[in-house]
Amino acid sequence: MSDFSWCLDGTKFLARDEVDCLREFSERIRLKGVQRDRFRLIRNWFIVEAGLETGLRVMELAALRCGDLLTASSRPEVIVRRGKGGRRRVVKVSRTFSKRCAWFLRRKVGAGEPVCHEEGDEPIACTNRSYFALFP
Repeated sequence: MSDFSWCLDGTKFLARDEVDCLREFSERIRLKGVQRDRFRLIRNWFIVEAGLETGLRVMELAALRCGDLLTASSRPEVIVRRGKGGRRRVVKVSRTFSKRCAWFLRRKVGAGEPVCHEEGDEPIACTNRSYFALFP
């Protein structure tokens, strides 16, 4: 038998000031990406934003595809195709985050990055230059 017990305490999540600090830093990265026309920086901002807004696990974020961002409906949501235990689930998101998703997808298209192809949706976290690396 293992003595391990997973208990939700303050060490398992970010404090409000840590979230604010991370958001401020990632927003500076986003602005730099817009100013310098560097989509990779905008993509990195979006990954941080998606993680903070949805609570997705790292592997779920890495597997996120453009078609999983359902922003057009009156109840915006993010689809997790294969979450913990291999299960599919739906995460409800705010309208504010839905607008950020739509903005990100427009920037992705504007940067010449694919959002879909014949076989399905393109991954959020990959760019044409760095298919496997999130932060090259």
